[in-house]
Amino acid sequence: MTSLFVKVNHAFWKLAILLFLAGCVDAPPPLSDPLAIENPRCESCVYSERELQGGWASVRGVKIFYSEPFLDNYEMFEAAWPKYRGDFGEWFGHYFRKNFEASIAQVSSANAGGKEISIEMKDDSFWKSSARTLSRKRPSLADSVVLEGLLLPRERENTDDGSVEIYITPINVFTHKIKESLAVTYKCGVTVLDSKDGSVILYAILESRGSLHGALSQKDAGRTTALGRLVEKMTSLMR
Repeated sequence: MTSLFVKVNHAFWKLAILLFLAGCVDAPPPLSDPLAIENPRCESCVYSERELQGGWASVRGVKIFYSEPFLDNYEMFEAAWPKYRGDFGEWFGHYFRKNFEASIAQVSSANAGGKEISIEMKDDSFWKSSARTLSRKRPSLADSVVLEGLLLPRERENTDDGSVEIYITPINVFTHKIKESLAVTYKCGVTVLDSKDGSVILYAILESRGSLHGALSQKDAGRTTALGRLVEKMTSLMR
């Protein structure tokens, strides 16, 4: 009788552990987790579902949505930018827009002031993991691939307003030392949709390295910031 009780007890705990592990596997990681999503192919590749009709010069508006960035050194940020009170997400949106407005004007051969540009940070509830069948643009390959783990909005409506939607997530920012200066590395996924039908115009994983604006000494003030380089890389894909 005692032996039977021990066997049943062991079986119960094995089942409980398996259920616990299954729950851990199924639970999606938060977007603030720097390992929440990885490119299933390669970091140097660019994918798309179709080309943007009329090209980027025809785009009348750009809607940018980004997840709350992960930063590994908030103490450094608070010291460099006390007016943001540690809100790195707000800082990112402000300076991303400034860099983007300057860069998109060169890409579209038009004044950025003539385009409607909006940017908004969204919390985890806004996003869902999606899968799309895309073609590789760079390097050019004829075959198509299924990319899983694209983070896109749970709900969106098609609009015929000549705009595109840019989704930047997850955003991971890591600090590191270069001699006596503190630099950062950005890594993020970028997905661009045509607002008219939700088609993926491009998808890529981007990475840039350089200074965090305002965090270096005056002698380094003329260096290109990591965020500026990130925006330049993103808009260069739109040419």
